Amino acid sequence: MLQSLQTRLALSHLLPIIFLIILVAFGFLHVARTDAFIAPRVQQMMADATMIGEVLLSEEYEWDDRPLANLLVKRLQPKIPADLALLDSRGELLASNLTPEEVAIQQASAAPIVASALNGTAGWVSIDISDSSWKITTDIAVAVPVFDTQTSARQPKVIGVVYTSQRADVFMRRLATLRWSALLYPIGAGILLAVALAFFLSRALALPLLRLADKMEGLDIAQPPQPINEVGPKEFRALAAHFNIMTQKLHDLSNARRQLISSIVHELGRPIGSIGLASQYLERYAADDPAISAQLLTDISDQAEHMRILLDDLVVLVRGAEVKLAVDVQMVNITPILDKQIELLTHKATAKQLKVACTIQPDLPLVPVDPTRFTQIISNLLDNAYKYTPANGQIALSASIESCNQQSMFVVSVCDNGPGIELAEQTKVFQLFYRSPTQSRVQQGLGIGLSLARQLAEAQGGTLELESQPGNGCKFILSFPLDSSLVSSR
Repeated sequence: MLQSLQTRLALSHLLPIIFLIILVAFGFLHVARTDAFIAPRVQQMMADATMIGEVLLSEEYEWDDRPLANLLVKRLQPKIPADLALLDSRGELLASNLTPEEVAIQQASAAPIVASALNGTAGWVSIDISDSSWKITTDIAVAVPVFDTQTSARQPKVIGVVYTSQRADVFMRRLATLRWSALLYPIGAGILLAVALAFFLSRALALPLLRLADKMEGLDIAQPPQPINEVGPKEFRALAAHFNIMTQKLHDLSNARRQLISSIVHELGRPIGSIGLASQYLERYAADDPAISAQLLTDISDQAEHMRILLDDLVVLVRGAEVKLAVDVQMVNITPILDKQIELLTHKATAKQLKVACTIQPDLPLVPVDPTRFTQIISNLLDNAYKYTPANGQIALSASIESCNQQSMFVVSVCDNGPGIELAEQTKVFQLFYRSPTQSRVQQGLGIGLSLARQLAEAQGGTLELESQPGNGCKFILSFPLDSSLVSSR
């Protein structure tokens, strides 16, 4: 039963409310016992005692006459629903209809109110009495002073005390009746209302979670996600917002996966087709034209190299997703690596009649990089520039030592005069599988080259940034920090 979140939420609301209802009920019982029963009864007993004193004074009763006091008590007893005792001006008992044991108990318990009455102030007290069976009963005792009305003094003299006591059993039984009749039903109704309110509140709290569970159960990342409403407490709104972001990312990843598969098929299909055609031609006409055969062999080698680079990128990408990219940083002479990559680009650029410019600062120091990963970064940047530079365009590579915030940096820049990249897209081009929708004419690429290049640069402690304006080409800046001792030793 408690496995349900709604039930737990209901109990969390219900238990404090029930506890509060019971607490209020007991408080009401105490107030009812004190104010609704005892206080009115005390007032009535005081009024009766005052009237008895006035009657005795009107009959010119002498308070020190014990026989007469006993006679008066016996005469008054049938007329009042209480035990009666008369005390003199010193507080000594003159007459009473109580048993000696009861007189002893009540004298001890009622001493404070008797002393107060002898000083001219009426009072009352609750007295607990136990019998031989250890049953406890409660008496209410009242002591009212009787003043001498014959004297003309400013402060009348107290000549005696009328003491009455009455058992509380009768109106306590009435209180029990009230407890079961007047309190039981409201408490029951309050508990039922609390249960209904608790389940209503718990359902209101659980409903967003239930809706979220339904959305998750029917989630299809291949379809555009339908966001859930971000309503309710701020925690639920935050959860709904995270869910909406997550589903959008899953949908984007699903689209990227399909796009990746399609791009891989396209990228691998083109060189494989070229290799197949070249090999068929060589098989049939290899001896006819040695120059064409040599060119075909070169094309086969180029296409195989293109596939190798593509597969290397995919392997690095997969390994980077599983664990942190592993790099082997060494002190490397950068110039030969750059010269080799420029040479490869120059051979390839002939087909598009591209100009390739290279400016490498002489006497470059050794740079702390992973030579294989650095080569992969430069290859990706030059390949990207080649794809987006139009025919008769220009690609420029420069390498130098620059100072930035008192830190020496080794900087490689790759520039092209292609279409450039909008400012809103400049951060997206480094996202995995991202391909600009404005460059749909360029069919090559999987959208992983620049993302992979930045990851490899950062893994070696470097950075890869972009500067571009639409229509003015792109400039990719690869930077690695250098130790000042390396620069000063040149």
